[in-house]
Amino acid sequence: MKAAAAIIREDIRSMAFDTDVYATSETTFNDMSVVPETLQIFTNDVINKRKKGNAADKTRKCTVINHAIIAATRPRSFLSMIQVGLSVYIHRHLASRHLIDILSSMGVCVSYSEARWYEASAMIDNQQTITEESFKQFVFDNADFNIRTLDGYGTFHSMGGVMCVTPASGVKLPSDIERIKTCPPAERLATVNKVKLHRYTAPNSKGIGGIMVEDPAEIRCLEAANSVHPFLDLLWMSGSWLSLPKNPGWSGYMELVTKGITDYQTSKVITLPFVNLPPSSLDTIYSVLAFAVNECKRYGQQTCFVTFDQPLYEKAVNMVAVFCQS
Repeated sequence: MKAAAAIIREDIRSMAFDTDVYATSETTFNDMSVVPETLQIFTNDVINKRKKGNAADKTRKCTVINHAIIAATRPRSFLSMIQVGLSVYIHRHLASRHLIDILSSMGVCVSYSEARWYEASAMIDNQQTITEESFKQFVFDNADFNIRTLDGYGTFHSMGGVMCVTPASGVKLPSDIERIKTCPPAERLATVNKVKLHRYTAPNSKGIGGIMVEDPAEIRCLEAANSVHPFLDLLWMSGSWLSLPKNPGWSGYMELVTKGITDYQTSKVITLPFVNLPPSSLDTIYSVLAFAVNECKRYGQQTCFVTFDQPLYEKAVNMVAVFCQS
């Protein structure tokens, strides 16, 4: 047994590992190329000797144990993405540094500092590319956090957003992320990927208040449409305005008009920077609209599509109408 352990330990020490980057490929979590063949044989014979049970589950357990053994043998020259991913997951979902420190001391995951380095590295080294042929749509909504829930005061209000890219293959992720050596200060991270703030000054115009519907019959004729119409939202709102019988709610309406459509593709959802201002502020809405327009110009998309909930949508539409009339 001592001879076998010495052979496995020597094979681990003879392998070269790159600790300057974090791998981003999902296949890295099941990568056996970093595990010496002798160690693979040992854990496979110990765990997979019995043929009963889920083979994929046993293989995953072997991989996790192999990474833990290598990390314990070479703590300064091996970086397991399995252990990094576990630490980041605990940090994001449980926000418990104490739990990460306990599991790290047991060799289950990396340290809390390493998890913070990974998050900072991912923020700084954001090298994803988006093809011009893909379709981009922006979605913004309230992002509220109840910091002090006992008294109801001190809540945090901001505007959060995502960019939906269709198809998902239009987003090209880097093969790896450069690993920083020390965690940068919060002031530096705050300058990475931020939305530029703009002050909204309304021209002398009524916006959507100046739009008049001269003939309601022209809107009523839209209710006969049986296919997806470019003015679906106008059609639904007109039904409520005209008090049409059996006018469904928005969810039911969208289900009806899109029923039977099978020609669709999966989208990639990309998180956008938060805007640390009240979402209902005109400055906030104007800032995210300007951000979306600049991103569309950056990727060569001529038409900018932005989605809000109804209270924010009303202000955004009025803002666009004001500039169109001025």
